[in-house]
Amino acid sequence: FESSAQGKAALDDVQNGKKSTLRAHFEAQDLIRMQALAARLPLSQGFQNAVMDVVRGARPDSESASKLISEKVQWGPSPRAAQAFAAICRARALMRGDHAPDIDDIKAVAPLILPHRMQLKHAEYRRERETFRTILDELTRKL
Repeated sequence: FESSAQGKAALDDVQNGKKSTLRAHFEAQDLIRMQALAARLPLSQGFQNAVMDVVRGARPDSESASKLISEKVQWGPSPRAAQAFAAICRARALMRGDHAPDIDDIKAVAPLILPHRMQLKHAEYRRERETFRTILDELTRKL
């Protein structure tokens, strides 16, 4: 939205069943070009190692799993989690105007990537959001 007033007007239109008239900021081909550009951003060896440390560290049967992970996690993320980290972190870097993602991107997106790729062992753990926050902190603290 160009302004807060325009945003409010668009919400009012939706609320009242009217068709909103919003100006597109870019076309479909622009989005396709942005996706292709993001896919070409390089991933440093340090970034790749950090992603793999987080993904492998989240698996309870991994030799790099902490005691907390081994005790509370039933199963951890598959290799697709590493692919998700790469894609999402590249997009974040591009949106910032950077040429490559960094460790802060990994920390920022871990809560978006890992929760549905991991299963906690006991129902009481699954109900406690604090337990998962503790696990995420454990996985990203050493980065």
